[in-house]
Amino acid sequence: MGRTLRTAAAGAMAVAAVIGLSGGIALAATPAWTLVRSPNVNGAPEDNYLSGVSCAGPDFCIAVGDIHGTSSDRTLIQRWSGTSWATMSSPHPGAGGELNAVSCASRSFCMAVGGYGTGTANPTLIEKWNGSKWTKLTSPNPLSSGGTRWTG
Repeated sequence: MGRTLRTAAAGAMAVAAVIGLSGGIALAATPAWTLVRSPNVNGAPEDNYLSGVSCAGPDFCIAVGDIHGTSSDRTLIQRWSGTSWATMSSPHPGAGGELNAVSCASRSFCMAVGGYGTGTANPTLIEKWNGSKWTKLTSPNPLSSGGTRWTG
C-alpha cells in the first residue's frame, strides 16, 4: 500500500531526514537519499507512525510519533546512530499518547511535543531529552477540555 511522506526536517552538517508512513526513514548526507528501515515496535508498519524528526549531526537524529496498540496508543521515539535506528524508552503519561514534533539543539537537549488522553480530557504533552533519558514536563493546556495537541 502506498504511503505519503508526512514531514521533513534538515539538521546540521547537511544531514536531512524525511519520514514515511511505511516503516522507513529516508536520509541524505549530500548528495544522495537512502531509505533506511526503522524498527516497528508492534511488528507491523501500519502500527507505528513517525511524524517529526530533528538532527543534531550526521550520527544523531531523533524521530517521534506514536504506536497504535490494541487498547491505546503510546508515544514512540527513535534515535539514529549514524548507521541504524533504535527505539528509545519514553514516558507514556496516559492513554492515546502521541508525539507530533521534535527539535534537537544538541545531542543532550531535545524537546518533543504532542498530547495524550486521560479518559476525560486530552492534555498537551512535552517531553525533554537530557542526553541520557526522556522526561515528561509540565505543560500548559490552553483549552479546559479535550482536543488540545502540540504539533510543532
